[in-house]
Amino acid sequence: NGEIISVMLREILYVEAMGHTVIYHLISKPPSSDHKYICYTTLADTERELKERGFLRIHKSFLVNMMYIKKLSSNTVLLQNKFELPVGNKYRAECKNKFLLWKGLQ
Repeated sequence: NGEIISVMLREILYVEAMGHTVIYHLISKPPSSDHKYICYTTLADTERELKERGFLRIHKSFLVNMMYIKKLSSNTVLLQNKFELPVGNKYRAECKNKFLLWKGLQ
């Protein structure tokens, strides 16, 4: 709505691409409520801004904040709020390596 809003990176759970917009899904209280902001940009531009800050591209439509990943499997990412997102075929190997590096396990 033309507003400028300041959001802490730790508040962003994941980012979703939808058409010519990206949707920032935020941690909310209670966890079941949907707290989001919509911006007119591309996921590629958003990824460039966030990838060095702990965000991982898992799918052509999703970036996730690695601090909220509870479980990473070959097909899905389970977030701490029990929300599940798909992992795209193209991103599988890279996701695992980047996540392990971020966790300090590789």
